[in-house]
Amino acid sequence: MATTRPGVAYLTGSVRAELVAEGRQHEIALVVANDADRSSFSVVTAGGLTTVRGNDLKVTHEWRLESEPPPLFDGWGCHGTFPAGGLALLSTPDQVRLLDGNGSVRWAFEHDSWAGYGRGCSWFDERGQPYAVVPDSTRTGCTIVQLDPDSGAILAKGAVRPDEPAGMTPLHQSGGWVGVSESEGENAAHAWFVRPSQSHPGTPEVHVVDAGWNDEHLTDIDQSGSRVLTTGLNSGRITIRSFPSLDIVRELDIPEEELPLGASFVGSHLVTRLYHRQATIAIDSANRVHELEADDGWLVPGPNDSWLSVTRSGLRRWILNRT
Repeated sequence: MATTRPGVAYLTGSVRAELVAEGRQHEIALVVANDADRSSFSVVTAGGLTTVRGNDLKVTHEWRLESEPPPLFDGWGCHGTFPAGGLALLSTPDQVRLLDGNGSVRWAFEHDSWAGYGRGCSWFDERGQPYAVVPDSTRTGCTIVQLDPDSGAILAKGAVRPDEPAGMTPLHQSGGWVGVSESEGENAAHAWFVRPSQSHPGTPEVHVVDAGWNDEHLTDIDQSGSRVLTTGLNSGRITIRSFPSLDIVRELDIPEEELPLGASFVGSHLVTRLYHRQATIAIDSANRVHELEADDGWLVPGPNDSWLSVTRSGLRRWILNRT
């Protein structure tokens, strides 16, 4: 059932941020979790792609891409890694490439070019199956493809219809689902929830659920997979929805603010980064806002009731402590 949208009351001192881990990297462009537990992350940098552990942010594998263009430009999208298999999956302007641990290309799946249209993303599901979002031939939409890890052949696919896909990122959740958050800059924001089709075993389709909104950024999914968190496009609105119904269970506004830098479930609190005030805050269940002393940068949900603050030069993992 939808709730009213209350404002918030600001407090200081009763909740504080505690730094528990940090890691340095060079020119970070994007950080995404590799699984629902956030046991590891894929870090896209100017020079390549690394995997870091979720608890201590230590690098466990690295793929160097010096010969390639900078990431997230000219159709380069969000890449993924599968630490258990030592694999990386690259979303390039006209190919999806699977890399082995030594950096060699196992296969390349060719698709219509992203150039001048947008950029997609790629990821591994919990079983190590590679997926990617690629443009369709008419540029009126995109196709989500599940690819064979040995050959790169299409095993299943499903369709989505963004207008101008400026960027996409996957968010893993329990039950085999992956949420795909899609941004069109200041114009629109959509999301889809994806998993292999289970209604008809053997049917070559990816099960895709359209979230149905066009003005919300999907920013987090709780560990149980039963709640999703969104922030409003160009606004200070925060919404919690149940999953899979996507019914609104809680909604609030932070007046005169925008929240493009991320939000996360952290225990019983929500943590987000205020764009105009340039402050990190925790919101408790009574809608009280606690200002935190934490890093600048954007916010990525972390493991075990924590979050990451990400800047171009590094990552830091934080937890909340009550004083």
